[in-house]
Amino acid sequence: MNKVDPPAGWASQSEGCTPGNPYSPVILVIPVEPVAELGSSAPSGEATPAAIDAGAAAVMALSTPNVGIERVVACVVANPNVRYLLVSGPDNSSRSGAALVSLCRLGEDLHRHIEGVEDPTAAIPDVPPHVLDRFRAQASVLDALCESRPSALADVVRACCANFPSEVTVGEGRWALSDPGAWGGEPVLWAPPER
Repeated sequence: MNKVDPPAGWASQSEGCTPGNPYSPVILVIPVEPVAELGSSAPSGEATPAAIDAGAAAVMALSTPNVGIERVVACVVANPNVRYLLVSGPDNSSRSGAALVSLCRLGEDLHRHIEGVEDPTAAIPDVPPHVLDRFRAQASVLDALCESRPSALADVVRACCANFPSEVTVGEGRWALSDPGAWGGEPVLWAPPER
């Protein structure tokens, strides 16, 4: 299986990110409520250690449908080994998880607003088009917004890391998953602007 060495610190550039196995094909994204004085909070509870123990590349907090999504995009394109985004639930009050799922599936409109999302803040104008194209081509989204049980999320992570296709069901999502190996391109080192 083709794997690449990601750049040092590929996951540490994003606050609210707990790094795991950098050769893993999956990042668990957990919507969290924004914390004004910190920007975003780290995911809490048992899902983070369960996903890391199951082999996840990282667990990321997603607090907003703009800056938060930019951080996820930067983390994914920096590591070509990442091929899946497992977006768990429940979603936060700004519906950031649903916005990330929509971005992966539908992209953005001419005004850089995420398609299929009514929230006017769900826009990522600072992500260069070539970075967004790479992100959408490299990683498939697994919508598990109906699921927050650590054991179920760990089962999906293990299926993503398997050498042979393994079928897994979470809520209404049913997938045959396995590790497809690294994306064929070099890491893209892009960082969201400081805010």
